[in-house]
Amino acid sequence: MSINMTKGNIGKQITYFALPILLGLIVQQIYALSDTVIVGQYYGENGISAIGTTGSISNLIVSLGAGSTAGFAIIIAQKFGSKDYQGLKKSVGNSIVLTIIIALILTTIALIFSKVFLNLLLVPTEIFNDSLGYINAIYFGIFFVLGYNLITSILRSIGDSIFPLIFLCLSAVINIGLDLLFIAVFKFGIPSAGYATIISQGISAVVSFIYGFIKFPLIRLKFNDFILEKKEVLLLLGNGLPMGFQYSIINIGLIAIQRTINGFATREDTSIIASFTFTSKIDGFLVCPFNGLSIAMASFCGQNYGAKNFERLKKGIIFTTIIGVFYSFIATLVIFFFGIKFIPLMVNEQEITPNLIYYTSLYFKINPWFFIPLLLILLYRNALQGMGDNIMPLFGGLLELVSRVGIAIGLPFLFGYYALYISNPVTWILTSILFTIRLIFFMKRVKIKFERDLIEEGLLNETKPSSLDYHF
Repeated sequence: MSINMTKGNIGKQITYFALPILLGLIVQQIYALSDTVIVGQYYGENGISAIGTTGSISNLIVSLGAGSTAGFAIIIAQKFGSKDYQGLKKSVGNSIVLTIIIALILTTIALIFSKVFLNLLLVPTEIFNDSLGYINAIYFGIFFVLGYNLITSILRSIGDSIFPLIFLCLSAVINIGLDLLFIAVFKFGIPSAGYATIISQGISAVVSFIYGFIKFPLIRLKFNDFILEKKEVLLLLGNGLPMGFQYSIINIGLIAIQRTINGFATREDTSIIASFTFTSKIDGFLVCPFNGLSIAMASFCGQNYGAKNFERLKKGIIFTTIIGVFYSFIATLVIFFFGIKFIPLMVNEQEITPNLIYYTSLYFKINPWFFIPLLLILLYRNALQGMGDNIMPLFGGLLELVSRVGIAIGLPFLFGYYALYISNPVTWILTSILFTIRLIFFMKRVKIKFERDLIEEGLLNETKPSSLDYHF
């Protein structure tokens, strides 16, 4: 069932819509973590490092496409909010065609240059072949990843966050089962974990498309809906590509950090790579509520922007900020005091080294205290994108890139590997300030625009005090 978020209790609607997304993100983290846990149990630190060292570079490619599909869905949410259902069908059809084109381009580029990417990352020789096999498996599955992201983003844009969760659970069960089958039973090696991931996502993508077609007449398309139209393509790409580039730009900064991390590893000790792989997975779990709220924000703001409902936009942003800040305090305490206790989940206790414990403990003592700036980045970036602001999120991504690359390249000469542990806090603080200032001024512009549009449509008397006349 889809949710129209342009009317009704804001807190209940956002919570009801965000909870399935949150559960889905947790499930997603579980099946992403399953690769690392199962490989770590059978192949130790080197196995974890082989997977972890590829994360930033594989995400660089995949995020460009996934960000674009999320941007396409915002246009669909806006048309759903404005009740332009014929335009919605056209947007869905053109989005599918554009996603196929983007997937083909990205897959070709990624497979051709995968070795080059790993060499740029300074991947240690002893894990290079396993890393290459794993990353190529992920690249072969780009089409399935983008297909799944597109259909679930479309379903969320029209208010259905329940069934994307069900499909994700299906994918998680299949992925974990295949991980165990390929690695524990058949001993296919580390790269087989990548194939388990793409097979599970492929199955989930197909089932999701079938469900969407059957359940929602709004996305039952005709042949003409798939024909690319210049105006529609420009609208979709104008919203999707900046979002995709923004996601990729963020990952370029993470690549710079990963390269520096790999540079501190030695043939005898790759524990620093394993540690950052592990801590990023734990972080991924704990910030799931941030991501759940931010994804809900994009759909909520998209629908209410399309409906020209300024009051709901304002109240929705304030509500999610308060909830997110409250949760961030809990997450900080959990990871600070208990994060180190999760190490045995990743590696056999016999293979846990003092360096692995040291690097992990250092990360957990610093990064959790800066979760609130991270929350503001995710919430306000998605809110702005939901209201059609593509420029500032792109600038925010550039700021993250400059900050992370500058720290990763410049500061290790002065502070050694300690510089790696301050890269996220510094980046989060700077970027959150940018987005907060932008949101305040953008909301003032939206208020004026809505007032003018309502006057032109005869829905608001120009001489009558405006119901929108209050400060954000």
